[in-house]
Amino acid sequence: SWLALVSAGLIGVALLVAFALARRLSRSVERLSETAGAVLAGAPVPRIGGEVTEVQQVEAALRHAGAELREREALFRTMADSAPVGVWVSDAVRGCTYLNRNWYELTGREPGTGLGFGWLDAVHPEDRPRIEAALATHDAEAVPRVLEYRVRRADGGYA
Repeated sequence: SWLALVSAGLIGVALLVAFALARRLSRSVERLSETAGAVLAGAPVPRIGGEVTEVQQVEAALRHAGAELREREALFRTMADSAPVGVWVSDAVRGCTYLNRNWYELTGREPGTGLGFGWLDAVHPEDRPRIEAALATHDAEAVPRVLEYRVRRADGGYA
């Protein structure tokens, strides 16, 4: 989904910044270790400039990226909750990480109960074994597919 792509992009940027900072700090530690003997003998500790400012810049960038991610997630949730259909997001191991308000209204289930594998409890008993088998195959093959199954509605019938 686009939210996963945005999240992955922001995480990627944060990792690149963190690696760059680690490389710079590593050079500073090397410079300090080179002079450790002199420092232990009483020489002044050499000044290493710039790292504090860089750490502050990284922290600011991460705060900004986090705020942007939270803003985009809120926008996604607003759009998904406004959709006239059930909307869900799953992670790489089939676990459902989000179900919109309409899915819960359709099924009559309490918010949060469909997360993880809880959504399978709303699948028609005759369809569930087929869906579970297809999901297991999907994980092994990582092949996109469309799965059709009946879901128990709030009134007890199936749609």
